[in-house]
Amino acid sequence: MKLMTTYLPADIRNIALLGHGGVGKTTLAENLLLRMGAIPRMGSVNEATTVSDFDAEAKRHHHSTGSSLLFGVWEGKQINIIDTPGHPELVGQALAVLHAVDTAVIVVDAVLGVQDNTLRLFKAAGDLGLARMIVVNRIDQAAANLPFLIASLKTELGDHLHCMNLPVRSASDVVDCFDHDVGHADFGSVADVHREMLESSIEVDDAEVDRYFAGEKIDLANLRRCFVKAMVSGHVIPILFTAGRSGVGVVDLLHILAAEGPSPTHARPRRMLRGSEEVAIECDQTAPFLAQVFKVTTDPQLGRLAMLRILQGSLDSQTIFVSATDKKPRHANKVLRIEGRDRPEQAGSAFAGDIIALAKIEDLRVGDVLHAITVTDDYAALPPSYPQPTLSLALEVVDRKEAGKLGVSLVQLVEEDPTLRYEHDPKTNAHILRGLGPLHLQVVIERLKSRYAIEVKTHPAATA
Repeated sequence: MKLMTTYLPADIRNIALLGHGGVGKTTLAENLLLRMGAIPRMGSVNEATTVSDFDAEAKRHHHSTGSSLLFGVWEGKQINIIDTPGHPELVGQALAVLHAVDTAVIVVDAVLGVQDNTLRLFKAAGDLGLARMIVVNRIDQAAANLPFLIASLKTELGDHLHCMNLPVRSASDVVDCFDHDVGHADFGSVADVHREMLESSIEVDDAEVDRYFAGEKIDLANLRRCFVKAMVSGHVIPILFTAGRSGVGVVDLLHILAAEGPSPTHARPRRMLRGSEEVAIECDQTAPFLAQVFKVTTDPQLGRLAMLRILQGSLDSQTIFVSATDKKPRHANKVLRIEGRDRPEQAGSAFAGDIIALAKIEDLRVGDVLHAITVTDDYAALPPSYPQPTLSLALEVVDRKEAGKLGVSLVQLVEEDPTLRYEHDPKTNAHILRGLGPLHLQVVIERLKSRYAIEVKTHPAATA
């Protein structure tokens, strides 16, 4: 493993790709990685060769079945990307990563527009105080429909939405309407869109509004400062255009994330419980180490992996920390950056605002708060809000020799998925799995076989 460059909070951007299933999030992620030089060529969802969809279940279904960590560098900024599943039954994986990022990039299909999971995730990100951005993807398949789609987006998601770029040459490229106020577009006026974005952004700064109406020019640096503030507060939600497969708009998206996206220092502070009091946690790299686990999984080579968002302080291989739940000292060992599964990289250290992984620490759970041993306050994550299971199945091993492994394996899978439940009745020896629907439970059953070599038969769970 090579040692990765360490970035300070101001140079980090944390984003989640969210949206309904089939809108092209994973393909867009591949093109982002390609442009950043993180991969030499794009993989394909249909050919099961993408960085994100590395597990057997994603390859089999040809769509994401879990969240995946990715990273690259653009314009001197580290871009941490979390690709998420879009099927409504797998929404728990998407909701969990909202606690790790500062910007929710809601991907919308240019043909299909707003769908069920679009609305759910847009609202969930807003409820957590995340900056939000709409990316209209696959614009090359619906160029003529885009003006109507924009009107529909504003109707369904609110009038805080404003275009930040526009398609040109029949959606074969885009023109930046934020940095520039001249140019041609397939629809609309570059000058009008620039003016709309400028006037909306500076509304969060009375001094800039006064200067503007006094006839003074707002320079790009001040416009960016106001835009970040407006985006973080939810006053402005930008719309951008891409075609993930061909790469249209991807470089512009990367530029906007790097130049105008909120860093952890400018994002809204995370909220936590300190004792019984809800407090804001400012991003401070000089404070004692404080982090939250947002994902756990098991890797064939690395073993148990815990993914963390560092909230304060820093972490390196020598750091000793405790979990707020048990106060047991643990040693960080290797601090990893994860690119899908196949490209773990060792980070010498990581600072507040960064997203990293720790390997072979068996007893960490999603939602656990980790902190330096010198911290005496009792921190806890805010109670999460996840949909409750709606479907139950009883499981029975095909090979009786595997019966002893079933319960332990199901417990591990439940620890990875906040919307999954498992119950074992010792009197009847019934193993009951509860989830959000047939696909959700099917993926878990497939994972039992691919990861633990346990094959099961299912039948409806008995009801009381």
